[in-house]
Amino acid sequence: MPWQNLANGTLWGLTDATLGTLGNPLPRFFITGDGHRNPPFRWAAVCPSLKLHFQNLMLQDLLCVHVEQNPEDVSEKSVPDFFLPLANPKRIFGWELSIYKDLMPIMTQCMDLVASSLVPSTVVADVVRLDKEIVRLKGLLWQIGNPVALQNVPSQSLAFRQYYEGVAHKGQARNPATEQQYGQFVLNLYNALMGLRTDVNPYIGLNIQKIINQYPNHTHLITCGDAHITQNNLSQYVTTTPPGAAGVVDPSNR
Repeated sequence: MPWQNLANGTLWGLTDATLGTLGNPLPRFFITGDGHRNPPFRWAAVCPSLKLHFQNLMLQDLLCVHVEQNPEDVSEKSVPDFFLPLANPKRIFGWELSIYKDLMPIMTQCMDLVASSLVPSTVVADVVRLDKEIVRLKGLLWQIGNPVALQNVPSQSLAFRQYYEGVAHKGQARNPATEQQYGQFVLNLYNALMGLRTDVNPYIGLNIQKIINQYPNHTHLITCGDAHITQNNLSQYVTTTPPGAAGVVDPSNR
């Protein structure tokens, strides 16, 4: 499908007079970077003619929206009041990968450890807890293709755990350099997990594509955090759409 990358904020700036710049007929696919807004899609009501267009689509049950949430977390609060008719029938879809729920506790633990003293007697329980979470995560990474950046993390974590347990419980001598290395390891792990949010766009694209395939005659509005556009454009992975359909991408996170 041909995607047109718009200048940041183009959709917010549309007026009745400029709406035609999007094409005639209007695109059937929109990707915007406002996925972290509460709610997203506020741009859809700024231009009166575009708002009327979406209202007519809803009346015909020809509009679907995709939000950055797990499917089970989607609710009426996921969209602005303007889109509440999409709640019944269910046309609000969450594309978030289930593995994200497993990543968040680990990322929180990483930040807590980075902010700590890293003294073995104080943080050994936290080090052990993080290591156990890393082992658990290893069994889930197949869902996103076993990222190379995380392949050595379990063995590295185990080595640090053994050091901390040795110092805290077995009389082993402290090595400040090892503790400094552990702090860097934890920070690198956090950054690697953050990076996954855009590295896994191909898998996010598959989730979105499944819904598009179920509703091939509908217009689809897709929201995501702007990094999913600016760092690894999500539109690359939403490609199998009806012949002749066009889409636009606006990275604005407004």
